[in-house]
Amino acid sequence: MKQGQQKTIPTIIVGLILMMSTSYAQEGNQQSEPTTIIAPIIHYADVDGDEEKFREDWWIEENWAAGLEEFAFERVYDDDVTLSLEGRAILPEEDYKLLLYVTKPDVGFLHAGYTEYRKYFDGTGGFFKHFSTQSFELANDMHLDIGNLFIDVGLTMPDWPTIVFGYEHQFKDGSKSLLEWGSVSEGGITRKVFPAFKEIDEEANIFKAEVEHEVGKVQVGDQVRYEHYRTATKRFGKERDLDPGTSETVSVSENYSHYVFSNTFHMDSHVNERLYWSLGYLFTSLDGGGALRMATTPFGPEPFDKNWFTRSVDIDQNSHVANLNALFGPFRDLTFYGGLQAETTETEGDTDGVLRETLPGVGEVTPEAVIISRTDKGSLEETVGARYTGISYTTLYAEGKWTQQNIDLFERELEDNALSFERSTDTEVGRRRYTLGFNTSPIPKMTLSARYRRRYHANDYNHLLDTEPGYSAFITAQDFTSDEITTKLTVRPSSRVKLSLNYQLVATDIDTQSDTTPPSAVQSGNYDADIYGVGITVTPLSRLYLTGLFSYQDVSSNAFDNGAPSVITYEGDVYTVMGTAGYAIDRKTDLNLEYVFTRSDNFNDNSADALPLGPDNQRHGLLAGISRRITETIEAEFRYGFYAYDENGNGGVDDYRAHLIGVRWSISF
Repeated sequence: MKQGQQKTIPTIIVGLILMMSTSYAQEGNQQSEPTTIIAPIIHYADVDGDEEKFREDWWIEENWAAGLEEFAFERVYDDDVTLSLEGRAILPEEDYKLLLYVTKPDVGFLHAGYTEYRKYFDGTGGFFKHFSTQSFELANDMHLDIGNLFIDVGLTMPDWPTIVFGYEHQFKDGSKSLLEWGSVSEGGITRKVFPAFKEIDEEANIFKAEVEHEVGKVQVGDQVRYEHYRTATKRFGKERDLDPGTSETVSVSENYSHYVFSNTFHMDSHVNERLYWSLGYLFTSLDGGGALRMATTPFGPEPFDKNWFTRSVDIDQNSHVANLNALFGPFRDLTFYGGLQAETTETEGDTDGVLRETLPGVGEVTPEAVIISRTDKGSLEETVGARYTGISYTTLYAEGKWTQQNIDLFERELEDNALSFERSTDTEVGRRRYTLGFNTSPIPKMTLSARYRRRYHANDYNHLLDTEPGYSAFITAQDFTSDEITTKLTVRPSSRVKLSLNYQLVATDIDTQSDTTPPSAVQSGNYDADIYGVGITVTPLSRLYLTGLFSYQDVSSNAFDNGAPSVITYEGDVYTVMGTAGYAIDRKTDLNLEYVFTRSDNFNDNSADALPLGPDNQRHGLLAGISRRITETIEAEFRYGFYAYDENGNGGVDDYRAHLIGVRWSISF
């Protein structure tokens, strides 16, 4: 469906929303005076440098933009019907919002709305200082328009079940940059630095119905959902040889759609003050299909010798999930809770395709391929926890969660009815998570909380059959171990000062066992992070307030490299400062300031063996506004913004300086 066609349905429904609200507003007998707020805005952004990077960072387009930053309307009528409208529309940034709420107590409601916003992307690829052209950038104006429309109609009559019918339309349309860069060659050196992008056309239509009712002390509910999802994407990549000045491109087109039916049933009850239970059951059935085509231009030697396409791709999946939970207590300040959840999922996938490629010594071949995949998953999860409140102003808590999974995977590929590949793997998955923590306020105006959490995740792979040993079948086991400590201290030394201190430690180790010759067991990955945060709010004067937030992240990540110099340890420092200030100059004039600063010092110049990766940049964002109440119902505000970005790791190709000026009015009546 084309973008214009895609937006036809939302446009019609938005028009109906406005017609309904206007009609009711004209016909109804008002009980209260309406409240209306309109806030027009106009601003201009001037960018010196990389305009696409500026848009990606701040979601602001250069040049002019105007519209309504806010629109609000509310009225209550004699029949106790409340009508509310909220809206926003800014062009050309494609920023829209329209929400309608009509409510009549003990009868029902109508909720409807439409939102849309634009997400921007920069088309700069990698950077390599030894090439004659060190960096490449796509000329595309890349952005995604992301929107959502919904209508919910509900009945809420006393002693009747609550019934809700709804419809939702979601869409995403445009293009975005990718990090799967293409190769660039010069002087016998090849690096993957040429940027790539993807075109996206995606939408979902969702129909839903819900019923809730209370029978005695038991709350019973059921939700039915039917969804049709469709997406069409096309990825574009390019590889260049700078010596002869030649290039080759590859495009991958994918289409996929599915229909999903799901039904969720749940019950819960507060039996008495010390016992609560709940149970639920979910059934989901998915029927999907798709197509893929990979084409290279010009068609040539490897890796540009592909012209693959599928005649059909089918997938079927059925899931059953059931859970049971209970809460007991408190008994002498001690509360216990626990839960069980079981799941079974069966997935079947079949692909019929044609592979056109060039083989050495053979020439061009076009075998027909049939790929079959089957997955059966069974899962059981248990949760047990306790909470103790017997210590004054203190809560202690502990929780354990265990998960056991069995996943059976079977894959087979036939080329011209001859077996090309077959694999059968039985995977045992075990996960454990333990949590200990407390919250306390030992003295007035101070609170302290801390939590420790440990996670284990173990995968054991039993490869029952493998006709083509290699990645990833040579991995026989993989274990993830993670420790996390989080603390927060909040202090209020006076009514005008609030201070908070935060600290988080995360440490993760990945151990891998492989069926190599000889068998190996290595620590294949390690991640460590220390995150510090300070927040402060100060009101030194009744007319002045100041808030500030400082965050520092010290991160280290490395992977087992088997002696490869191209794989190096990532070590990064990220600083973030955010601040706001407000000052009432007089009874009619206010001054507001917002400032954001980030600094990343993560650059590793590994040009000799790979790519120089990691950001080494700093970003500034300042927005100042002065507002003046002209009358009791009219307020005007002037805004100025300054934005700057400097990147030292890529020769400054993303650098920019930007200035924004704008005017906003707020009119209420």
